[in-house]
Amino acid sequence: MVDVDSIAQADGVTSARLARVPAKGESTDLSYSAGTVAFRCAANQSKAGEEIYYGPDGAEQERIDDGYDFEPIARNSLDSYVKELVCEDKRAAASFPTIRAFIEAGRPESR
Repeated sequence: MVDVDSIAQADGVTSARLARVPAKGESTDLSYSAGTVAFRCAANQSKAGEEIYYGPDGAEQERIDDGYDFEPIARNSLDSYVKELVCEDKRAAASFPTIRAFIEAGRPESR
């Protein structure tokens, strides 16, 4: 899930907040991770930023700091899909106000 309201540009880099939610699980299991991803859109490169992991109760469990360099984006990868949303302004049909709302709705379109 990409927070399209977080998309920002600075110094030739476009960044956004990204959440990764397991495709299957109970509606009471709020496990997910959230972080930032940055793109050099024209160069077809991306890099991950800080990632935060949340447990089944939705509480923060772990943070992993960034430190990655920009790398080429592989075809048919998560970053290639996110790049379409962030750099090419493509949007999915469904949207949710929060990650919790997505999980409680049964994780639609994630299967």
